[in-house]
Amino acid sequence: MLVFLTGGTGFVGSHTVAALTRRGHRVRLLVRNEDRVATALAPHGVPASAIESVVVGNATDRTVVERSLSGCDAVVHAASVYSLDVAAATKIHRVNAPAANAVLHAAVAANIDPIVYVSSYVTYLGAGRSSIHPDDPVGTPKGAYALSKAAGERIARALQEQGAPITSIYPGTVWGPHDPRGKWSDSQRTAYLLLRGRTPFALPGGFPVVDVRTIASAIAASVEPGRGPRRYLLGGHYVTWQELTAMARDITGRRIVQIPTPLAMAKATGRTCDALRRVLPARPPFGYEGPWYLEVSPRTDDSRALSELGLVHPAARQTISDQIDWMVTTGLLTARQAGRVQPAAGLVHS
Repeated sequence: MLVFLTGGTGFVGSHTVAALTRRGHRVRLLVRNEDRVATALAPHGVPASAIESVVVGNATDRTVVERSLSGCDAVVHAASVYSLDVAAATKIHRVNAPAANAVLHAAVAANIDPIVYVSSYVTYLGAGRSSIHPDDPVGTPKGAYALSKAAGERIARALQEQGAPITSIYPGTVWGPHDPRGKWSDSQRTAYLLLRGRTPFALPGGFPVVDVRTIASAIAASVEPGRGPRRYLLGGHYVTWQELTAMARDITGRRIVQIPTPLAMAKATGRTCDALRRVLPARPPFGYEGPWYLEVSPRTDDSRALSELGLVHPAARQTISDQIDWMVTTGLLTARQAGRVQPAAGLVHS
C-alpha cells in the first residue's frame, strides 16, 4: 500500500515510517522541511526505495493535503506539536487541531480506507476517572497541548460517528530512543533534569509511559482496510514519579535526592514558573501542566490494542534505559550523568 504520512520527521512519525516499511508499505511524506527527512530516518535503516515521494507543505493546509493524497491507499496523521512549555501554546493551538481537521476531512472526502489518527491519552483527562477505556468520552483537560488534542479528538469522533474508517490511537507519554527533534522533547527533558538533580521533588501521582516503538508497531498494524472506525488506548505502564526516580537511580547508579512535596505546592510553583516563562527567554524546570498530569493521569485499559494488534509492552525500565543510552550517544547526557563510561550494550533499534 502507498501510505500518506504526516509528521514523518518527528519522534513517533520517524519510527512509524520504519514500522510501515518493514511491513512492505511505501510511504509518501508531508513535511515542513525536506532537509530533515534523511536525518530523521537514518537510525532506522529505511531504504530509499520505500519513500515514494516527499511533499513539502503544512498539514494545516487542506489544499496541499488534498493534492498529496492522490494515488494513496491509506493515511497516517502523526503530525503534532508536543510541548508542555507555555511559550509554545500559540503554536500548539495554531497547528494541532487545525491539522487534524484538514487531514482527516481531506482523507474522508477522498474515500481513503484506512485513516489512522495519532491522538493522545490526555484527551481523556479531567473527568476524575481512576482508569480509562478507549470508548470513554473526551474529558476536560487543562493546558495548551491537552486542550488541542481534545479538540482534534472531537473532530475525529464526529467523523467516526458518521462511519468514517478512522482508527484513533491514544499513546501515553512517549519514551524511547532515536528522537530526531533534538533538544529537548519533554521525556528527554524529564530524564535530564531528574539525573541532574534539577527536580528534587518526591511527588505523588504518576503517568503512563509507552515505548515509541510499540506505538509505531500499533500504527503500522492498524493500516488495514475494511475495519471501520476503531479506537486503541496505548498507555503502556503506569509509572509513579517515585518509581521513575527509583528506575533512574537503578539504571545509572546515580544518587538522586528528592524531598517529599505536595502536588498542590508543585502546581502553585508551576503556575509561577509559567508566568515567568511568558516574560523571560529561559524555560524553568517545570510548569503547571506537568504536576497536573501527575495528579490526574489514570491507568489505561490497553487490552483491546494488545489483543487485536498483537502487541506486547516492553518493560518500562527497558524503555527508559534505552532512552538514556541513546541520550548519551547523541551527547544529550554525558557518560558521567548516565552513570557509565560508555552506552550500555543492548540498545534496541527500530
